[in-house]
Amino acid sequence: LLTVPAQPTQPTQICAVANAEGIIEDADVTNVAITCTTTDAHLVRVVTQGLVGSVTLQNNGGDNLVVSGASATFVTPVAAGSNYLVTVAVQPPNQVCSVSNGSGTIAATDVTVNLTCVTQEVEPLGGIVTGLAAPGLVLANGADRLAVDEDVIFEMPTGVAVGAAYNLTVFTQPPGQICTVINGQGIMIDGGPQDVEVECVAAGNGPFPVTVTVSGLEADSVVINAVSDRTIAANGSFSYDVAKGANYAVTVKRNPRSPQQTCTVVNGSGVVNAPVAVQVDCVTNCAQLVINEVQVAGTSGNDEFIELYNKGTCAIDFNDYRVVYRSGTNGIGFTTVVANRSIPAGGYLVFGTNIYAGVKDLTMNGGMAGDKGQLGIVRFGTNEVIDGVGWGPVDANGTFREGATAPVPAASKSIARVPNGKDTHVNSADFVVGTISPKAANPAN
Repeated sequence: LLTVPAQPTQPTQICAVANAEGIIEDADVTNVAITCTTTDAHLVRVVTQGLVGSVTLQNNGGDNLVVSGASATFVTPVAAGSNYLVTVAVQPPNQVCSVSNGSGTIAATDVTVNLTCVTQEVEPLGGIVTGLAAPGLVLANGADRLAVDEDVIFEMPTGVAVGAAYNLTVFTQPPGQICTVINGQGIMIDGGPQDVEVECVAAGNGPFPVTVTVSGLEADSVVINAVSDRTIAANGSFSYDVAKGANYAVTVKRNPRSPQQTCTVVNGSGVVNAPVAVQVDCVTNCAQLVINEVQVAGTSGNDEFIELYNKGTCAIDFNDYRVVYRSGTNGIGFTTVVANRSIPAGGYLVFGTNIYAGVKDLTMNGGMAGDKGQLGIVRFGTNEVIDGVGWGPVDANGTFREGATAPVPAASKSIARVPNGKDTHVNSADFVVGTISPKAANPAN
């Protein structure tokens, strides 16, 4: 499998590999071709000051760049005349980083933006436990845990940066008791909070609350099933009552998509004999796979391609996923399954029909309607949809559409995310009609 991990510069070029994979048999392989096209595009560089650890940046909503040193450069060049916008996607631990001169229009040279990081003071989160009769109490602040066996003045293992939010909860109740956190939620101040208490009393006959606490959630929402489906759009807690002796179950029905995260449930099922604390911890995936460009008609109705783009910071194993097409009325379509294929960070995977003559990696096993349709990337096993797009008049409850649908492209045009990899979760806002650019950054038409 041959890939282009870094595109050439001076001059800036975009190189694509044809016949990039196969099996070595009894003869040399001679049909691999690398085609490079010189573009009037330039690089966006970042110079840091005060950075400790690593920070994740984005340019134009994608092209994730993890910076851990004095400087770094985004992989994808930006065409002359197009805009660039560098933002902080993930802050480093206990620091706040800000970008200066981070936006503008690319002219005739590379550009350099500045990133300044300031270390935040960290204070302890603690308090006092009273009334605890036996071991078994576990406290939590997000993913931070502390087991408490007796009445004590406690301090959580991990401090909290001044100005950051904290939410101390009871993760596990002790046997036969109900413990309640008082003044456990707030914004960290200098010296730490002085009024946090955990009071424990004997448990009654119920019903008892099941409290679900979500942490680590970024911009998008997570759908959690707890008796019914609940869309949670921010970190925090919610509770519902369950009769004593009854079963409870909390599951993640849909993970966040923008950015793509994986949410894990801790203590998600069991029998209720006292108040129950459930933790849902969300972590941003280093791989971020999206449907980036679609052509539904070229020189003929079946001249079509689908481009996937990994806008994350690590490779993704596509064996775990499949691309599914459905008609605009959720009717029968086709499924494309790929074996032994990995998409590198910043890399593309292009499926083309048999008659599609452009750059492609694989042949897809079906055709798409030009006037309306929908595509989704679906995870094997769970059938979870991690990204989708619909174009034209797709049914309001379309399987893969995200919000209002994208426009219908004219022949030999495509719908593409502009800027490259943009994902607001609304197809009409993310996709525009323009010139095709398979295996390359989408131009700002």
